[in-house]
Amino acid sequence: DSMIRFNVQLRKGKADTFEWLELAADSVFDTSRSYRIMFSWLVASSTKVETQVQLFQRRCTQYGLKAVKFPQSSVSRDIFLNSFVAPGHICIRDEKVADQIDGVLTERLFVDDGIYFTWPRILQCIDGSNEFEFTKFRSGKLRPIPSRQFVHRSGTLFVRKLRDSKGWMILVIIPNTQHAARHSLLEYRTLLRASYLELLQEVKRAKQKAQANAHRPPP
Repeated sequence: DSMIRFNVQLRKGKADTFEWLELAADSVFDTSRSYRIMFSWLVASSTKVETQVQLFQRRCTQYGLKAVKFPQSSVSRDIFLNSFVAPGHICIRDEKVADQIDGVLTERLFVDDGIYFTWPRILQCIDGSNEFEFTKFRSGKLRPIPSRQFVHRSGTLFVRKLRDSKGWMILVIIPNTQHAARHSLLEYRTLLRASYLELLQEVKRAKQKAQANAHRPPP
């Protein structure tokens, strides 16, 4: 586990009911990637949890930190966790282009968000999915694979890359539905569309870099 955990007591007096939440934070801080802080609770009222979250957000603003709420689906193995929001995808059937993705995404618009195990269930949404070669259990069921994830600097979407044994890649696009609470629906859709178009441009740039490398004479 790469996170450290704390129990936060929410009782203010002996007469109050026993309530608490767990705060989990990344154990390592790195300016080149996102820093995750997660609130989890079973025994706590929604009002007290919301108070703690708002207090945390005010502290972030006070210290000049940008706090972005994220959905549970962005850390889940199951990218279909939210049955009402289907993730999008971009298929890259070229190993050399896939090799360029990490550098291109983090160069300008995206931030490394860590590695998460993922069930490659997105294959059921892809035409010609049998061309991809992901590892399987003996039963034939797909294994969860470690997948690096990136978050757009605006916080509007996450991109998780699934790479098979051939070097091909599927970019899974996870909208940040929590981000919508900060804007009107129209504003959120506009931001989300702009972020998606920027992602397409970055993929195009990765293809251009791969082509340039292919035509570069050997040293």
